[in-house]
Amino acid sequence: MKVFLFNLLVLFFFALSGPLFAQHSADSLDLAQSTTAAYELYLANPDSSIVLSTETLARAIQGKNKYFQGFNYFVLSKAYWAKANYRLSTEFGFKALKIFENSPHVYLWGETVLALARTLIDLKNFDRAKAFMTNAMNIAVRQSNDKLLADVFREQSFLLLEEQKYDSALLYADKGIALYETYGDTLNASILFGRKARIYLSLGDYETSMALNQKALLLDSLMGNRRALGVSYFQSAQGYYYLKQDKKSISLLKKSIVISNEIRNLSSLIKAHTFLSDIYLAQAKPSLAVKELQIISQLKDSLYSTERNGQIQEMQSLYELENKENTIQLLEQENALKKQQVKNQRFFTVFLLVSILLLLLLIFVLWRLRVLQKKGERYPRDKKQSY
Repeated sequence: MKVFLFNLLVLFFFALSGPLFAQHSADSLDLAQSTTAAYELYLANPDSSIVLSTETLARAIQGKNKYFQGFNYFVLSKAYWAKANYRLSTEFGFKALKIFENSPHVYLWGETVLALARTLIDLKNFDRAKAFMTNAMNIAVRQSNDKLLADVFREQSFLLLEEQKYDSALLYADKGIALYETYGDTLNASILFGRKARIYLSLGDYETSMALNQKALLLDSLMGNRRALGVSYFQSAQGYYYLKQDKKSISLLKKSIVISNEIRNLSSLIKAHTFLSDIYLAQAKPSLAVKELQIISQLKDSLYSTERNGQIQEMQSLYELENKENTIQLLEQENALKKQQVKNQRFFTVFLLVSILLLLLLIFVLWRLRVLQKKGERYPRDKKQSY
């Protein structure tokens, strides 16, 4: 996966660099290596991903390399999303979109749109998420890009799950798994196995959910997807609890909390501590439940210190404002060009009229000379005849 991504980055960038290849090859290879490393880390260690991507972004900006600027904005968006920092995730997502939208880098354009859609789903803003999702789907279909299409299916299944449309969610999860298995993409296939486990959990089919979750746990561990691993432990804990195995459930919840705390996935931490407090209350252990509730309060203070939906709207408004300003500038340039064209046409018209007048004048002069020449030729003959 890492080798494939690195090769994709390098080949795709240089395919579009043309004559700049020899001039920038060393710098671009270094940027590609750093960007690949940062991207590979965002699910396992988002903090390290953020540090590395920030450093790489600074070098890309210094070298005026727009492609790697955009790619590192995208990586930062994904890394902050993994930590449930939706404010920064959205900010960097829109910065990436500004670079990739309507560019030759269609895959990254679609992935950036899809990342923004996922953030909106997490914020329960389903209507706006659907608009972004439709955009990503259109890009994937228009470009016949099955990899992007599989990612759209992945996020579409999550949206449908959140809307409690379980049959449709399962359908899209299976579509995504089929495409991922074609490409040998175990990491994303594992995410969808975990997704299906949650769907069956919601449907009350705990046995099927547990079997799928075990598969997801194994693959998440092998692929180093610690964010998904924390989620899978949480879902397994839920399954064991509903099967009346409280002790096993608590053990798995604590594993989930450790992992989510390491990567500072605040939303997953809140869910795990909340479920743990519910178990303690059901077991008539109020002191332990209160302790969990205190932790939840602290986590929510961190997560909701500002209004997340307002921040998303702010970022989108800034992005749309920049687009409008760019459109106005383009219209002003087009207007100036049209004015210049009108001036040129007027100048050409005047030049043409003057040329025609000069031509007519020349014709008149030549005609008069011809008339005078003929008179001159007749006059000597007439004078000779008079003698």
